[in-house]
Amino acid sequence: MSMRKRLSIIGSLIGCVAILLCGTLRVHAERQFEDCIPACQVYDHDNVLTDSELEDLNALVRKTSDTIDMYVAVCIYGEDAAFSSDSAVMRRADDVYDALFNPQSGVDTDGVLLLINNDTYYDYLSTSGLGELYYYNGAADDRTQAILDEVQPLLKQGNYDKAIREFCDQIVKYKNAGLPKNAYTYDKANKQYTYVENGKLVSAAGLPAGYGRDVWALVAIAFVIGAVAAGVTILIVWNSYQLKKSLSPTNYISQRDTNFTDKRDVFLRTYTTKTPINTNNGRSGGGGGSSHRSSGGHSHGGGGSRR
Repeated sequence: MSMRKRLSIIGSLIGCVAILLCGTLRVHAERQFEDCIPACQVYDHDNVLTDSELEDLNALVRKTSDTIDMYVAVCIYGEDAAFSSDSAVMRRADDVYDALFNPQSGVDTDGVLLLINNDTYYDYLSTSGLGELYYYNGAADDRTQAILDEVQPLLKQGNYDKAIREFCDQIVKYKNAGLPKNAYTYDKANKQYTYVENGKLVSAAGLPAGYGRDVWALVAIAFVIGAVAAGVTILIVWNSYQLKKSLSPTNYISQRDTNFTDKRDVFLRTYTTKTPINTNNGRSGGGGGSSHRSSGGHSHGGGGSRR
């Protein structure tokens, strides 16, 4: 194989890596059932909003739903809810979302529901479908908690109108930001991964090879490939010139006239090298988020925190 052909192959490999790094996949969410779109509104069971506030916020929630092309709802509960635990809040949020937006068994629609809890003050964000990934709860990019962090200080002040407006701004922002780096969730109980492949949401028993690697991992791989390619190129050029190795200085020393009377190894300093043992057996990229099943059998992500 000629040197020009070898260099062409190396250039092609580097080009493939560049495409891998620069290419992005846009995923389009959708509201699968038109009959459920009118359910995108605020449900004020605790009567903390005025009629005019409720009317304006309903219009805002519907507009936000149109903008992100997902189902959106906000539910406000008071002491009458009598939540027995934080998990009971999660179950209520999931079940309400299912009642509003998951009319068909086996089909998980794309959306998000905020449950404002004025009983135990543990607020919860329930996500579904692509909402599980756009409003991710993974440790490396916890968007669920980031949204609650912006909303809950306003709830503490009793400013429900502004809190719901902030919620709408946040979910639009993260939808526009695209999928996170580690966009997959794992349902531990059902041993299923949820991820995006070829622009569609997929649930399977495992992830495709290399899925979940973040940009820096890809940069590191590209760097290694580039270094190897550069080394191969240097070797090819070196061989093409047929460079000859220079003689060793020992060739100029007369072995008969040189006599070492004393030979010792003297160490001026001592160095200790420590190599850490990697105990992380998970996938690269910081791991994925988590999901679970509602009582209706639908997949949900999200999370909650206490005010």
